[in-house]
Amino acid sequence: MKISSLHIDRRGYLWIGTRNGLNKFDGEKFTVYTESDGLLHNRIHEIKEDTAGNLVILTYNGVCIFNGEKFTSYPKAFTSVVFDLAVDRNNSIWVCERYSNSALYELRNGKYYTVVEKKGSLVFQYDKPNDRCLLLSEGNIYEIRNNTLRIVNNAGYFIYVGNSDLESKALFMNDSFQDNRSLAYFKLMGDQMIPVATMDNININRGICDLQENMIWSSFRNKLYLPDLGSGRIIFQHEFSITHDVEIDAFNQFWIGSENGLAHTYSNAFYSVPVNQVSNVWTMLEDNENNIFFGTYGSGMFQMKSNSNKITSNKFSPYQNYFAGSAKDKDGRLYFATANGLEIHDGKQVRMLLKNKTVFSIYYDSKYDRIILGVTDGVYILKQPDSLKYFGIKEGIHENHYIQNIGCDKNGDFWLGSYTGVSKLNIETGVINNYTFKNSKLPCQGVYCSLLDSKSNFWLGGDNGLMYYDYNMDSILPVKSDVLHSMVKSMIELDNNKLLLATKDGLYILDTDQFLKSGIPSFQSYNASNGYLGIDPGFTGMYKDSKGFIWICSSTTVDRLDPSKLTNIDQQLGVKITHVNDQGLSFEYDKSILKILNGVANVVIRFDGIGFTRPLITKYQYRLNNGEWSEWQEESQVILKDLNSGTYKFEVRAGPTDKLPEHSKIDFMNFSVHLPFYRAAWFPPVTIGLTVFLLALSAIYFIRQRIERKRYESQLEEAKYLRSQLLLAQLNPHFIFNVLASIQHKVIFEKKEEASRNIVALSRLLRNFLTASYKGNNLTAGHTEYEIPLSTEIELLRAFVEFEHNKNDSHFEYYFEISPELNPDNHSLPPMLLQPFVENSIKHGLLLQKESGNLWVKFSLFKGSLSCVIEDDGIGIEKAQELQKNAFHTHESLGSKIIRERIELLNELGYNISIETKARIPKGTIVQIIIKEEE
Repeated sequence: MKISSLHIDRRGYLWIGTRNGLNKFDGEKFTVYTESDGLLHNRIHEIKEDTAGNLVILTYNGVCIFNGEKFTSYPKAFTSVVFDLAVDRNNSIWVCERYSNSALYELRNGKYYTVVEKKGSLVFQYDKPNDRCLLLSEGNIYEIRNNTLRIVNNAGYFIYVGNSDLESKALFMNDSFQDNRSLAYFKLMGDQMIPVATMDNININRGICDLQENMIWSSFRNKLYLPDLGSGRIIFQHEFSITHDVEIDAFNQFWIGSENGLAHTYSNAFYSVPVNQVSNVWTMLEDNENNIFFGTYGSGMFQMKSNSNKITSNKFSPYQNYFAGSAKDKDGRLYFATANGLEIHDGKQVRMLLKNKTVFSIYYDSKYDRIILGVTDGVYILKQPDSLKYFGIKEGIHENHYIQNIGCDKNGDFWLGSYTGVSKLNIETGVINNYTFKNSKLPCQGVYCSLLDSKSNFWLGGDNGLMYYDYNMDSILPVKSDVLHSMVKSMIELDNNKLLLATKDGLYILDTDQFLKSGIPSFQSYNASNGYLGIDPGFTGMYKDSKGFIWICSSTTVDRLDPSKLTNIDQQLGVKITHVNDQGLSFEYDKSILKILNGVANVVIRFDGIGFTRPLITKYQYRLNNGEWSEWQEESQVILKDLNSGTYKFEVRAGPTDKLPEHSKIDFMNFSVHLPFYRAAWFPPVTIGLTVFLLALSAIYFIRQRIERKRYESQLEEAKYLRSQLLLAQLNPHFIFNVLASIQHKVIFEKKEEASRNIVALSRLLRNFLTASYKGNNLTAGHTEYEIPLSTEIELLRAFVEFEHNKNDSHFEYYFEISPELNPDNHSLPPMLLQPFVENSIKHGLLLQKESGNLWVKFSLFKGSLSCVIEDDGIGIEKAQELQKNAFHTHESLGSKIIRERIELLNELGYNISIETKARIPKGTIVQIIIKEEE
């Protein structure tokens, strides 16, 4: 895709103009803007920035100003295809059509003003450092002030497309420099033309010769020349034959927009060996003649001779599979770990030791001139000549598959690392100390590399990052970091204060002095974003040669690092809040208070991490109202849920980083939330609390009402009960009176024996009566306790009927019938319930007729209830009532009235007693009393 224009704005975004729209690049992702987003036209000519930070975009159909939220368009039908665009300090926008229908326009206050037109070819430049508007026309240089032209120079200067200054200084060219032998680049100092660079007109291969420091780039004669940043100009011979724009970022990396697309150049600190020379390298080693050997897995040994930069296959070694271990002893012998044993080069021949035994790692102990070899389950100690001593699991080394790496601390103890832990071995004493995750002496699973630095600090690389050994505490401590927490596979000392670490995420440089003093690590990272293109560096796969270059092997490349070309640049990412609830924010939005839509309690805030040197995975931290910073997260948005009404301050930063938050690296916004009271956070708990309170009050009220109701019902029941007892008490004298009247009758007529028998019967009757009365007085008991057995009631009735029978000279006969299925002892009823009905049958039925009669008292079960039938063959109901009307009573008989009222009260107290009275055929009365028992 053709790139027509580039611009890096003050926030750090790279803006890219193409024929298909405007693109924003934050170092990780692209955002595309087209006509559908508000652009006047998808074809972009140039991009600049005004003093307010807004983008000024020149399109085919006019100028657009983009504030990050929306485009403001100023249409104009241009006819040229080559333009100049500039924005001066007063935010006047200058648009120059160079060739056909050439003209210069000033866009001011939303309106185009024609400054120059039809004056041949025109080239406009804004000299930003000097705030000068300069116009080149027909070889003459003019300065524009107050819409008037003043000629500055008329010596035939020109400017080619594809030549510019990265510092926005005006640039002019002239091909008559040095007697027409050179093409020269000039800058205007006052009214003086000062040459800053030349290019040979005769020998075009010589390129640009800088006469003084400058930031000129030139796409000329099919080559691209980039400014000299201290190591000479960067020259691309054929890669970018037509370049339209160049930008330089904060890390001194160039961005190139050309016909071929977008390109990014890095520092030349890293050099990648072409894969067609060597690949799959596991170890590197330099001999005393400065030849460097490269051991590969699968392709054998390669060599780069000291007088060459070319790597070729080494035919002296027959072996193919090398592991990540090599060393050189004091006599210059080279040792390589292979799948077939230990390979030894003595400069004359290659020989193999420990044949057919895999050697994984090698360490040379210069103090005792011995080699320590890592093998399956343990290590061999090799002492010349070929003396081997073995330490393995049986000797006390931790359980392992093989020893991955070997290191030595300042005390001369050797550290043997594997995937399952590390052992510290003192060869002289044979003492072994194991450090594993299982015994809680190692903060990770395995140890894959170790290093004693020049200040005697001992470092170890593990699964979760870097560790170091505390000699005093005999402890392995982690370097706690939010930046580096992946497997450290290799390490090497960069200088006296810095370690270079290789991880699966790329390379890291640690300032060891700063960490040991402050406890806070400071890392610089190198990956594909800033020049290191290797993927997954190998175990112990770094080597420093005699020239100070560091060789790094990885799964894809072998890279050579020149530490002198590394720059210590702040790699902390910038961050920019871009959207709130899908509403785009302007670049320079008001930081005071942003009002959120009324009634919205959830706020979604999106942001970009900005920077072209960045970690493999960008993460973000945020906080609200100066609270604690959140954990690092990968999502570039935050959802704040269920906010209350009020004002909030949201802050965010990009990383990860171990540094304390820096104000310049934090973006923030203030916003307010306005919710109706019923959506406020306090409303649900208050509502719930109030509801619970009202429910509690209601419950208390209803409980009290229930208690009062029960108390009232209890009092009412007690009153009814007392009334029932009162009626019973009225019945009792009535009953006793009738009995005594019978005895009196016997005495008067001198029936002494009968009277005596009646008195004995009366005593038994009174005893049963007293028992019944006591039962009836037991208010607190249940119905069963209040009642008397049916058998007792029958006994009372027998005694009473017998009294009446004797009293009336056997004027009637009586019969008590009890149904066989009825057991009188198993049924109960209220006391003195049946006696009044029996008395009525005798007194008002049988005794009112002349002839003798019969009385039947029958007990049975009727539909599961107790049934008592009192039957007589007396005068009957109607005749009894008629006689009662005409009779003269010396006292009023209250029995019938009392018993019926008593039954009503008993029913109100929970009984179910029914009475049915009917005439007996041919004469007499039948009374049936049914007492339904409680279920």
